[in-house]
Amino acid sequence: MFSTCGFKNASTWITILILGAYTILVLVCWEMCDSSKIVSQILSYRLPTILKQNVTIYAADTYYHDPINADLVLQTCPDVKKFCRISHFYPDASHADAILFHNRNFYETLNLFNWTMTYRKDADLWAPYGYLEKRNVTVNYDLNAIWNLKNKTATWLGSNCQAPNNRFFLIKAMLEKGLQADVWGSCGRPAGACDGVLKQTEPCVLELIRPYKFYLAIENSNCKDYVTEKFWKSLDDRMIVPIVMRRQTVRDLGVPDSAYIAVDDFETLPEFIQYVTKVSNDKDLYLKYHEWRRDYKVVFDNGFSGWCSLCHRIRDKEKVMDNQKSYGDIDRWHSFEMCDDSFTMKYLKSLSRGVEKNAYLQTGSARNSLEMQYYALKNIPKCRSRRDLYL
Repeated sequence: MFSTCGFKNASTWITILILGAYTILVLVCWEMCDSSKIVSQILSYRLPTILKQNVTIYAADTYYHDPINADLVLQTCPDVKKFCRISHFYPDASHADAILFHNRNFYETLNLFNWTMTYRKDADLWAPYGYLEKRNVTVNYDLNAIWNLKNKTATWLGSNCQAPNNRFFLIKAMLEKGLQADVWGSCGRPAGACDGVLKQTEPCVLELIRPYKFYLAIENSNCKDYVTEKFWKSLDDRMIVPIVMRRQTVRDLGVPDSAYIAVDDFETLPEFIQYVTKVSNDKDLYLKYHEWRRDYKVVFDNGFSGWCSLCHRIRDKEKVMDNQKSYGDIDRWHSFEMCDDSFTMKYLKSLSRGVEKNAYLQTGSARNSLEMQYYALKNIPKCRSRRDLYL
């Protein structure tokens, strides 16, 4: 018989014995097991995350003069709209979970921003224009159908003719040296409803560009990771081989070399034009630039996935705490040693002869004067062109 020693029943003693045995077991395990690992697991344990029911993001300015709204930027993740609201109404700024600026419209950059959302892979929230996704299995793609769509050589639909990398003058030089290409938009022949940076996904642009074999997908700046919709849409439903300025920029984004032609693979523009002409006239050689379609598919994102990620991050308090930071100078992060707009001149210098030198090689104030005269005639405003969002 057990003595209760002041306890009311023997069940209390049984409980004490069980606890004692459990304590001995823990101590033995502590000696025999990796105690540091046990402590690490205990300390790393987190309670289930409690998500905010509603998130409000205040868009402090416009996107190319258009208001930013959820129907536009959350179109790739419609379920997110159930808890995430994008507002451009000023009264919402006082209680918003995040305030967002478009760098095109904002120039005060010191000690104001915590996150970046842009096409750069090192941004806090990656918002690419597009990317390639590897297929699970190789598909049987009808490449002959692509060839049957094509009856013209090359084209460019341009609305920004004053790019810092001299793109306009480079394309002008290509045409003068024999490249068979049609130029549309503000920089060439009127494109009607197809003109403008926000028109790139319109059906009329698809109809305009698809009959061509090559598209001059030369960006307005030669910058890190800067590959825009003109390249990704070329690969996607336009089914056209894009021509880019610099191969490494595209290669860094995981695009196979056989999907495009790069100007900087050639020493001179005549060599480049000779090769494009050769590919254009050779069906088998041309279709080799489409064989990647059997193993990859294009995801045309246009930066919208960044918005989806932003809504999810702000909803989760732990993710917000884990990503606390501040930029002392966001403009330096964005621009310092990120662009090289000078190597375009390599091709223009090799073509300069007499009067042509004035057309291709004007620099500094002289070139700016020439550009300003051009834009005055065309009524095109000078402004920043790359797309980045700061929070």
